[in-house]
Amino acid sequence: MKNRLLIIEDENSIASHIKRGLSGNYDAVIANHPEKARQLLSSGAFPVAILDLGLPPSPMAILDLGLPPSPNCPDEGFRLLEEICITA
Repeated sequence: MKNRLLIIEDENSIASHIKRGLSGNYDAVIANHPEKARQLLSSGAFPVAILDLGLPPSPMAILDLGLPPSPNCPDEGFRLLEEICITA
């Protein structure tokens, strides 16, 4: 069984290339709209996501799932990413 991976990218051609490149090792799913990405991330089915940091209006809006911080929650890694992006 392959590990699941979510590709959050609004450019279909880029998302397809990424998916094709990772399909040998991952069950990759594309979310090309912020609402779809939020829904899939909230499901907890994806331990890893690739996020286009150029998503309009802000990629960080996708990461706000409305969940409380928890070390056992997949949301925790996204909070760290948000801190890194704000710091950079």
